[in-house]
Amino acid sequence: MNRLGIFVDAGYLFAQGSAAISGATEKRVNLSLNEQAVITQLIQTADELSGGTPLLRIYWYDAIGHSGPSLDQKRLAQSNNVKMRMGTLNGSGQQKGVDSMIVIDMIELARNHAIADAVLVSGDEDVRVGVQFAQSYGVRVHLLGIASETDKHNQSPTLVQEADTHIEWGPDIVNSFLALRQPQTRRPVKAMEFLGDLSTEAADAGATAAAIVERGDPEEIIVKMATAQVDGLVANDLQALKAALSVSSATLPREFDGKLLGMTRDALGRDLTQEEKRLARKTFKACVKRK
Repeated sequence: MNRLGIFVDAGYLFAQGSAAISGATEKRVNLSLNEQAVITQLIQTADELSGGTPLLRIYWYDAIGHSGPSLDQKRLAQSNNVKMRMGTLNGSGQQKGVDSMIVIDMIELARNHAIADAVLVSGDEDVRVGVQFAQSYGVRVHLLGIASETDKHNQSPTLVQEADTHIEWGPDIVNSFLALRQPQTRRPVKAMEFLGDLSTEAADAGATAAAIVERGDPEEIIVKMATAQVDGLVANDLQALKAALSVSSATLPREFDGKLLGMTRDALGRDLTQEEKRLARKTFKACVKRK
């Protein structure tokens, strides 16, 4: 069959993509993916590499953490022409089972003559055997990497040699689908410090940050923390949250929920009560919907 398969190692794409746009490898929690933009870019690049071979589908290989799939993983799984293949994360946050799934899929699709071209986004030596077997069935394999000033050799040299063609995306392309979120500060934000920066309305009304804390008014701190976090969302996260909350307004995606509650806890200097957690989540979701 004259079809094209695209095989994406998400771990490689996020790690090297973040290095390309920021100069350092960032944690996944600090990265926002525009799912439709990366799908469009993958299909466009694959079309150029294969000379116009029709797409079979995109195979996206990632790992699920203990808390379940993230918002971008759920959105990708629901996207047209995308097949999610999910491995697991070990205790060190490393992907397990992803390379073997890539190899198996490449071999099976090639053996069954389901594809004539394959575009592979990866840098791992372990997937080289999949390239070799696919080529033995007549498949042309195009290796796609991500150029990084901090790691110019982020793909196995023997994997590069094995591929039929090899190109790299630069920072300008990566920036079209990947963005940095505001990282959560490692230094706890104290209520006095936070309100001193953000409570301009309270100051205008004659109430200082000190007075707010003295009178034991955590609700104002919680509301301001939630509002500030929504104000700091990158455009793609805001759009994705709006879509997610329109489907299920009761649930806040875990990667945003954890950051919201963690930073609010740091601001108050204590654990939140269940009622305070509900207030933080309600305020956050209301602010997202108003944007």
